[in-house]
Amino acid sequence: MRSVYFSADAELISSHAHLVAEIQEHAARTPDQGRNGCLKSWDRTPWFGVSGLLPNHELSVPDFSVTRFFPRAANAYRLWTVADRVNEYLALFRNQWRRFEARGFDPVLSITGGNDSRTNLALLSERAEGVRTFTYAASKDIKSAWADSTRLDRQIVEEIKECLPLDHRFFEVRAADRKSDKIPRAILARNTLGNHGSWLLPFYLSNFPEDNVIHIRGNTYGVYKAPWNAAEDNNHIDGLRALHRMLTRGDRGHEAPESREAHFMAGVRRWQYDGDLFGYHRNELLYWEMRLGRWASEIYNETDLAFPTFDPTNVRRMLEIALSFTLDEKRDKIFQSEVVNAAYPLLNFPGKNQSENLYEQTRDLLRSTPRTSGASGAGHHVLPSVQMPGTSGPRDQMMPATVNTPGIGPERVTVSKRYPEERNLPLQPGMTLLRNGEVVESVTVESPELYLPSTHFTSGTLSARVFEPSGARGSLAFTVESDYAKHAARDSWQYVISVDGSVRARWDGALRRRPVHVSVENITAETTVEVSAVALRDRVGILSWEKATRARVSDAVFTKHDLPGPLSVSTDVAGSTVESTPEVLRISVDDLGLLNADGFIPEIPRRVDVVTSHCLIPLLVVRRSAADRTTIWCNGPVDLAQSNRGPVFQRSSWWPELAHHQIFVCDPATLGAAAVPIAWGQYSPEYWSVPDTSRAVTAISAALGVTDGGLRQYFGSSAGGFIALALASRDPAARVLMNNGQFDWTDGYPTAVKTVQSERLRNISLEALRSRTPERVDALSHWALCSEPPRVRYLVNTALRHDREISLPHVEKLLTNRPDLTDRIRCERYHDETVGSAPLDQGQILALLSEPVS
Repeated sequence: MRSVYFSADAELISSHAHLVAEIQEHAARTPDQGRNGCLKSWDRTPWFGVSGLLPNHELSVPDFSVTRFFPRAANAYRLWTVADRVNEYLALFRNQWRRFEARGFDPVLSITGGNDSRTNLALLSERAEGVRTFTYAASKDIKSAWADSTRLDRQIVEEIKECLPLDHRFFEVRAADRKSDKIPRAILARNTLGNHGSWLLPFYLSNFPEDNVIHIRGNTYGVYKAPWNAAEDNNHIDGLRALHRMLTRGDRGHEAPESREAHFMAGVRRWQYDGDLFGYHRNELLYWEMRLGRWASEIYNETDLAFPTFDPTNVRRMLEIALSFTLDEKRDKIFQSEVVNAAYPLLNFPGKNQSENLYEQTRDLLRSTPRTSGASGAGHHVLPSVQMPGTSGPRDQMMPATVNTPGIGPERVTVSKRYPEERNLPLQPGMTLLRNGEVVESVTVESPELYLPSTHFTSGTLSARVFEPSGARGSLAFTVESDYAKHAARDSWQYVISVDGSVRARWDGALRRRPVHVSVENITAETTVEVSAVALRDRVGILSWEKATRARVSDAVFTKHDLPGPLSVSTDVAGSTVESTPEVLRISVDDLGLLNADGFIPEIPRRVDVVTSHCLIPLLVVRRSAADRTTIWCNGPVDLAQSNRGPVFQRSSWWPELAHHQIFVCDPATLGAAAVPIAWGQYSPEYWSVPDTSRAVTAISAALGVTDGGLRQYFGSSAGGFIALALASRDPAARVLMNNGQFDWTDGYPTAVKTVQSERLRNISLEALRSRTPERVDALSHWALCSEPPRVRYLVNTALRHDREISLPHVEKLLTNRPDLTDRIRCERYHDETVGSAPLDQGQILALLSEPVS
């Protein structure tokens, strides 16, 4: 979507049309030669002999011929489910954004009340705190349809800000701004063809003066919507001719009809619109190639004066996914709505280019639907069943086919069936403070408030309110409201929903000002539902932090029913719920003792997510038939581009070759938006994941029948060696196999160390971390302090400089000072310059792990 121009006669290729014309003179095009509509008419420019290159085509040099290279096959995504298409699209977007963030740019995003900016916001919702946003709206002195639309934008954007916290500003546009002498018109005349929105440049230049600002756009969304009236009956050359005449109507009355037709047909042949397009609609391709390739690219040339532009959705596979839907689905913008629903569902609620929100639209639809008479004589609205794309039946219907509704005006509401019994469910009096499972204080609280007292604001302290028992089977719904929200305070405390002592949902207390609605389904008469605030940092004695955590638990309604179904918890905070599925067992670190072998089917790997106070620790567990030993595999560095910042279990494909129970450990700091490729368990300054990981792997090993630590062994290479040694130091009878392992991670590779400091540890000094928690820094020194250190077999390739000059000397120095440890750690050197930094191969590692216990 950046402009490319070329001249075969001059043998020139350039980013800007003016450059070609200035380097070598070309005859200017006049209105009777198609000058007025040149930006919408194939490759025409204001100069004869200077052509624009359209997307999906390659330019060959030196003969300057063009060849279409897309589409080259039918759209394979048409066979995918809607959910799979959406998930693939989201993964591609996140990959784009990760690569963008790695460049250190400062993104800004313009938002309106329309569908496209809503999609951008949803896609960026996980990183919204790092994106500045703006909206321009007309001042009161401008009276026009355009001005009215910008005022509607402002109204809708205010609603959007209630759904998603934004660093936002509004620009007020006055009538005089379009004639401002601050517009650099002379530069624009050389940099772009036409005038698209130059009056905005002074706003951009004054509000975003920084050098590294990048403007985020979403122009590709226009291709998604069956543009230019794309229909089943106009996907042919005659339909394309009518569209071309409409687009170039500025040439009507200037260029002769015969000349316009000749140019149209020449373009059809040159840009290969008369060949096999494999089911793609010509109007969609023309929009992609003309609207984006010619018109949008010139907008970018214009705004280049203020900042560069980045469209993260300008990826061929993303466009193919969006174009795989039917024309009807495209016109209804189904795909964009599904993307929003998957990424940040609440953004589907405010109206899109209309002031009424989703509820108001639904209500008005009901009121306008013709009534039929019901059995009770009350008015009924009849609505069709809703068929969603990619499904086999009605999905997420907003209402049943026949529903009693309020009439318009003073009519009373009538219902067609009796509702279940409902009643308010109160909180028990008082608030309980706990640390490490022990009650430290009970606080008298009359109101339904919840907060962390400043006197007890230390990491791990929990302040809890508990609901009275329901006394019956049913469901509980309630709201948690907090007035504080500030991104800089993130990772300071969480609000947590627990059921019968197990964490079922949680969210960052500093990132949500609006109410959180919680639903707990299928509780029993004795179920205990608890709402708590959990401190993640030490803020003792600071009253402002206590005030920030204050929340209200309100609108608690218990609905009695005997409907079948498992207990479940849901909230309207994306990603907050912590629920088990048949594929993933999610269990609190405090409930690990409840596990038994029945939860793991022999020879079938099962994911286990261990819920801790700060994060989820992903594990992969394999129960082997007749095994009497357990091997724990620890991840080394992770390729985030391949993992998509999700869980990775390195070497997990090897499990059939080792006759042990196996647990594969993923470092939680390599997951999510703040993921780093190598973390050594350093999740945050307050939290190191190794202690909870150790609790998990020893409990799971015991559940599988291996209770003797001497029958457990830990393996890791590189950073995985650090984790393996740190875990084994909490399992003294166990054994460790390390291959080119790291011992003190701060002696590791400087770039990786600095990344962990900045991304995970809030730039805490390594000296402070070493002084406060030395076991987090130097796993070998901590191992040496164990009363009976676990046995370690350390294999080191002396061909690797880091291992030869840093890691190995660290071990040798320790053994020089502590000769009593020489029988606890065995160093085995080998020299192999052919393998680079790679550890031993699969066969060698499996053979070592399979050796009998001595």
